[in-house]
Amino acid sequence: MGSLPPRSIPLIDLSLFTNPPSPSARVETARSLVKACHETGFVYITNCGIESSRIGEAFSWGHRFYALPDEKKSLAKHKDGSTVFRGWSCVGKEQVPEIEGEKKADVVDFTEAYGIGTDDNLEEPNVWIPESVLSGFRTFTAEFHSECWQVATQVLRALALGLGLPDEEFLLRLHQQKDNELSLRHYPPVDEETIRSGELDRLGAHTDFDSFTLLWQDKVGGLEVKDMSGKWVDVQPMEDTLVMNIGDVLQRWSNGISALLHFAVIFLSVQN
Repeated sequence: MGSLPPRSIPLIDLSLFTNPPSPSARVETARSLVKACHETGFVYITNCGIESSRIGEAFSWGHRFYALPDEKKSLAKHKDGSTVFRGWSCVGKEQVPEIEGEKKADVVDFTEAYGIGTDDNLEEPNVWIPESVLSGFRTFTAEFHSECWQVATQVLRALALGLGLPDEEFLLRLHQQKDNELSLRHYPPVDEETIRSGELDRLGAHTDFDSFTLLWQDKVGGLEVKDMSGKWVDVQPMEDTLVMNIGDVLQRWSNGISALLHFAVIFLSVQN
């Protein structure tokens, strides 16, 4: 597997759209975002509007939650039968759909996740860890979900402008905050041989079903993407920078922006 230098994935400064030095700079940023999505399907975004300290705090809350024993985490267990991920999904609960030729259906994805939506979505209610177990977790993650949604709204506006749609709210009208999910993911340590044997997977090769995903990586990294030539390459973490990847929905709507296969690779004994 190759290594894709950060500069090989386009980098977009979102502040040039949200707080542009000139109207032309705003339009050019929007067009650059769409061009990057067409060419790679993955984009680095800097100056998204969320302070670095808040991102660090989000990782800290994730570490605190996943440090809890399973019997405590299970107090916020994802409800069986629910098609929307809310609360804690233990290792093996969330399985990415099988991609023909990329993954065996019976191979477990060795990852766990905590899914969070908005509390005003009564059809898909959140499942919260009790305050007595992890005080402050609910307050922070609910606020952070809202902050991430604000970033997403600016991305949607930039995409609409860059695509030449009738108005900047065009894509935004097709999205609602309550339909979005914040996922805190954890990849427990596993030895390389177990992965290579095919007994377990980290997170199998897949495309996302959504419009797009905004991802903050820690320093460990591990994300790989299949580029346009069919080669698997690393997506290296960059400080204070998120990764945006296009999903199947936006690929369909745009009739051309690519949703690329990506997956999580081997980590030896590192918690991430």
